[in-house]
Amino acid sequence: MPLKLVAQESEQNKALENPGAGELMDKWGGAKSGLPFLVFLNGKREKIADSNRLPGGKNIGCPSSAEEIAEFDRLLHEAAPGMAQDQRARLSEHFRALHEQRRKSR
Repeated sequence: MPLKLVAQESEQNKALENPGAGELMDKWGGAKSGLPFLVFLNGKREKIADSNRLPGGKNIGCPSSAEEIAEFDRLLHEAAPGMAQDQRARLSEHFRALHEQRRKSR
């Protein structure tokens, strides 16, 4: 079940933050990761994976490079083993198209 928590907002948007979201982000290893930071929990609310998967523990963020998209796919494969490969492929294709759209608009 996806749950979106808002943390690390600018001063003018601090009121949008969820109380305790920053502390949870810290607890799950995302304090210095940047946004978006993804964390996957099991049914016992224990962390099983997060988006700090690039070399040096860097965050995937919103994947756009081939390396980030491939690592995002591996993250989903690990954290959501019940997700079908074709579903993961559609997400990867979405990120590739988004990256291409951004590249063309520059």
